[in-house]
Parts: sequence; C-alpha cells; structure tokens
Amino acid sequence: MVGTVFWPGALLAAGGRDPRRTRAELEELARRAFIRAARGSSVAGEDEYAFWHSLTREVAYAQLPRAARIARHRAVAAWIERVAGDRVTDHAELLAHHYLTALELASATRAAEDAAAVRDPARRFLVLAGDRAMTLDVARADTHYQRALGLVPAGDPDRARVLEKAAEAAQQAGRAVQAERLLDEAIEGFQARGDHLGAGDAMARQARVRWYRGETAQARRLVADAIALLEREPAGPELADAYLEMGKEVWTSGRPEEALGWLRRAMSLAERIGADDIRQRALQIRGCARGEIGDLGGLEDVRESVELGLRLGLGRGTALAYGNLGAELFELEGPAAGMRAMEAGLELCRRRGITEVAHWLSVSEVECLFDLGRWDEALELADQLLARHRDLDQAYEGVSLTARKAHILACRGAVAEAVALKDRFLPRGRDIGDLQVTSNVLPIAAFIEQAGGALDAALALVEELERATRDGPACFRADPLPLVARICRAADRPELAERLLAGADAPAARYRHCLATAHAVLAETKGDLEVALGRYRAAAEGWREFGVVLEQGQALLGAGRCITRLGDAGSGATARQALGRAKRIFEGLGATTLVAETDRQLAQTAT
Repeated sequence: MVGTVFWPGALLAAGGRDPRRTRAELEELARRAFIRAARGSSVAGEDEYAFWHSLTREVAYAQLPRAARIARHRAVAAWIERVAGDRVTDHAELLAHHYLTALELASATRAAEDAAAVRDPARRFLVLAGDRAMTLDVARADTHYQRALGLVPAGDPDRARVLEKAAEAAQQAGRAVQAERLLDEAIEGFQARGDHLGAGDAMARQARVRWYRGETAQARRLVADAIALLEREPAGPELADAYLEMGKEVWTSGRPEEALGWLRRAMSLAERIGADDIRQRALQIRGCARGEIGDLGGLEDVRESVELGLRLGLGRGTALAYGNLGAELFELEGPAAGMRAMEAGLELCRRRGITEVAHWLSVSEVECLFDLGRWDEALELADQLLARHRDLDQAYEGVSLTARKAHILACRGAVAEAVALKDRFLPRGRDIGDLQVTSNVLPIAAFIEQAGGALDAALALVEELERATRDGPACFRADPLPLVARICRAADRPELAERLLAGADAPAARYRHCLATAHAVLAETKGDLEVALGRYRAAAEGWREFGVVLEQGQALLGAGRCITRLGDAGSGATARQALGRAKRIFEGLGATTLVAETDRQLAQTAT
C-alpha cells in the first residue's frame, strides 16, 4: 500500500492497527525474508522497511478491495504530509503517487466524493514533484507537469501557471512547437485574470522559444512587450529574466554594447532579490558580449557562470554555460579546446535529459569537427541531427548546421547537392537576420556559387556580407575573411577584400589568424608575391598551432603558388614541398576540388 519502501507509522495511519502488534508482525516478516529493514531511514524517528521482491507487495495489494485502497492511499498521504512538515517538497513525488492512485481508483469506481477530495492535492504534488525534478531529470519533470495539466480544467485560475511549467519542460525536452502552443494558452490565461506578472513572465519565455525556432523579429517584439508590462509591476525575478532575455536578443543581433546595458539591469536586480539562477545565465552572456567588443576578460565571466551553475545544481543554465565557454575557447584557444567544453555540456544534457540545449551543443560540435579536419564525423553528426529533428533546419542553429554541411559537400565536389542545400539555408538565414547567422551563411553561400562557376553571384553575396557586417562587432567581419578573400582573388577584386578588412581587427587568436590569411591573399592578388609568401608561411604555422586543418592547407597552397610564380632558383623543390603538404591535408579531408587545384599547381612546378 505505502510502496516498495514503507514505515510502521504509515501502516498504523492506513489501517488503525495496534502499534505493538504491527512491530511484531514486521519483525516476523523480516525473519521470513519477505521484507528487510533499511540501515537508515528517510523519515526521522521511523524505521524503514522494503520488500525483498516486488511480487510480494503486488500480491498483498491485489487482495485489498478498491474502496479500501482509496482510503488507505489517502491515509498514507496524510501521514506523509504530517511527518514531512516543512520538507514536504522532498516527498512530493511519493505524495503525488498516493493521491493520483487514489484519484484513479475513485474514478474507476465512480466514487465522486473521493475523487473530488484528492484531485487538488494530486495536482499540487505533481507540480511540486515536477519542480523538484526539473534541474535533475527533465523527462521526469515533463511527465509530472503533463499529468498535472490533465487535472486542471480550462478556466481554472491555476491552469496558466501549470501551462507555463509544462512549456518549460517541453522546450528543454526539445519539443519547441508544443512549448509555443502551451505558452500561447498560458499568456491568454494570465491576461484573462489580469495577472500582469504571470503574463509578462510567460511572454519572455515565449520569446526564448520563438528565438530558438528562428523567429527573431517576433521574439524581440514579445520580450519588449513583456518588459513594458512588467515594469509597471513590483520588480521581481520576472522582470530580471525579461531584461536578461532582451540582453541575449540584442547580443545575438550583433549589438554587444547595447546588450551589456540590459545585462547590467538584469544582474543588478537579480543580486538585489537573490535570483542566483538569473545571475548565472546573465554572466555567460555578458562574458560573450565582452568578447565581441574585444574584452578578452569576458572569458572569466563565462567560467564563473559554469562554476556557479554547478554549485547551484542548475541543469539548463549550466549546460548553456558550457556551450558558451566552448564558443569562447573556440575563438581563443582553438577548436580542440572548444570541443572539450561542448562535450562536458553534452554529458550534462544526457544525464538530465536536456534535449533542447543538446541540439545546440551538437551543432557547435559539428563546427569544431569541421575545423579539426574530421569531416566524415561532421557530416555523420549533421545528418543524424537533421534526421532526428525534422524542423531543425528551420531553427536558429539548424541553419548554420545545414550551411556547414553544404560547405563540406562543395569542397568534396558535390556541388549540385551543395547548391540545393544553399537554396534552403540562405533564405532562412536572411529571415533570421542575426549576425551570428548571416556572417556564417553568406560566405558559405558565396563559396558554393563560386564552386558552381557563378562568380558574379558569389561576389554579390560577398558585397551583401560586407554591408551586413559593416557596423557590427569586428569578429563577424574577421571570421569569414579567408573564405571571401579567396573569392575576391579569383575575381581580381582586391578593393572589395580591402573593404572587408576595414573594421575587422578583432583580438582573439582565431581572428588574428583570419586577418593574417586575408592579408596574404590580398598581397597575392595585388602581385606582392614576396610579401604574400611570408604571410602565407606565417598563416600556415599559425593555423597548424591553432588546430584548423583546412586553413593550414589553404595557406600552404597559397605559399606554393607564390613560390612557383616567383621562379627563384631552387624554388621548384620548395614549392613542391609546400604543395605536397597541402595536398596531403586536402586528401585527408576528402576535399577533391582542392586536391585537383593543388595538382594543377604541382604540374606547373614540373615545367
């Protein structure tokens, strides 16, 4: 009746038994190996027992009439509530089980009075059980909230709050469409009751869901409306969370300095009200925004966010912090360091069932695998993600994932397939509009156009990139420079490369290597071959140490071209050495188009 684990007090409460006789019977059952005494007890002042075999419990339970089961489940639940006192939340799942079982039995036997008596406590403890599970096991929390939602009819004043909690679990479980639907209903419910705090909070959460799905313009309108609503109410965690969400929205759109202002508001309010979870999330975004304005000390903010998240036992917030740490290390120390942080975040997501953040971390892993030269793994992971989540290519990170897959395919000669993917990811990337996306998809789309022989179309996309990044952070201008500078060289457009180089002086190591490569390509385009050769050699060594395989090969290929054109005595052997190293890299990548280009250069050294 009580469960696989039980206590004498619960038996006494359920059956009105004699205490002395009950203890004697328990001792006899233990002696006969039906039950066993636990070394400790989860209930203070009570011995704890467990069945040796679940079948023993099931047989005993089956002998009770349904009416008796209802009464005893209610009595045991009342006893647990009484002895738990202030720690009732620790026993919420067990209490939910007893009240829910009593409700199911009462419904089956049409015991309307019993059903009415246990419906509210069943719903209440299901919600508490969901709250307790949320940071540890999203799937379990999701189940509790969904069951609670089934006990709260339309029009019930508590339904909106349960909808909001169920939406959070659905989002973290990777069901963004359902989360959006639940939040729409929650917002409507809060507004109907005149609950501005609830409505504003749900609107900020809805903004997160819309952003994740790539609906950035709608997300920003939602969070702006939420702030306007919440600022008319007493300041609390709802407003701090909305400030944080606006900071994130502004940051991802390429306005880090403006984002820092919103994040200061969020952190100040969070510290004043003791909302450490909001401060933890704000720290990681502040660190990333600081990095985008050239303040490399932002990395310490992100590290502090990871440590704080672990100390607080947070699930989603800590997983996000690992992802942002990985993104910062990707820029500062290289793809191997970035991937280690991503993997730590993924392990946390696997343990706690946080599917939503795992999607993003896995997409980031594809980027790391690409730079590390592990292209077969990158393609396999990309295909797994896109097959598992059919709407992912329309979501924020899925656009970049599809673009990177197309990039690899184009390098490997599958240009027609790459063009088909480009026709999907490019319009969606433009719709999203954030520099995090456009600075990635525009140069890859340009490369694919070049690979297909449409150099004018490629140049048009490079021009679009130059305009889009002109007023943004330097990192978004610096990162695509090697790719687009090579397109400018192919089109003999050095002035376009020079325009792109303006305002691209970002301090992180990755961007310094990007600038070195772009300057080498520009010098080669202008015919300054000695200068270009020195810069290519430096870039090749820099990329080798940083761990970006493709760019090391491209720099070696550039050096080989320059040596061949210089035509100095003995330069043929030196050119073949550089080109041979480049070819081995490209062969390892399976980059057939680059292997063919290198072979053409090698043929020139033999003449």
